[in-house]
Amino acid sequence: MRIALIGRSTCNVEVIETLNEKDFDLVIGLGDVVCPNLLERFLGIIGEMEDVYIQKFLRSNHLILNRREDLGISSDFTTDVVITHLPPRGSKTGVIGGVRVGSSRIASMVISLSPRLLFHSHSEVQGIDSIGSTLVVSIGALDEGDYTVYYPKTGEFEFHKIGQIKTSQD
Repeated sequence: MRIALIGRSTCNVEVIETLNEKDFDLVIGLGDVVCPNLLERFLGIIGEMEDVYIQKFLRSNHLILNRREDLGISSDFTTDVVITHLPPRGSKTGVIGGVRVGSSRIASMVISLSPRLLFHSHSEVQGIDSIGSTLVVSIGALDEGDYTVYYPKTGEFEFHKIGQIKTSQD
């Protein structure tokens, strides 16, 4: 199974069509995806850019991801692989406009629950850091062409940019 992890997508139709052509088993939005209706096989969480209409669309179509036991992924820290919109405070992976950003609440959850892997968006860069035993991964911004492919069976992931693979990481 191949899952595309995306964040910050403000309806660039060309980028969205390119992503849809890649025929992922699932596309998971980590917030700020303002055109989820254009994405195929979409589930996601909410960031701060989704307006009330988009939030209603996600809820009424049961597209909000809290936990997928079959994939071992949750947004509620009940699995070993966690997705969040915000990065944990203290991580080097959350960067907007050259400034580090992050949530103290997410950092506390990471420290107390120690998931194996945390994917987040709300960052302009793709990157990897760790907090304790948790690997923290910024998936980048789809508006910049960045997305991350996750393989739940092996736990591996790859950073991609529309048109190319940027780096690869276990």
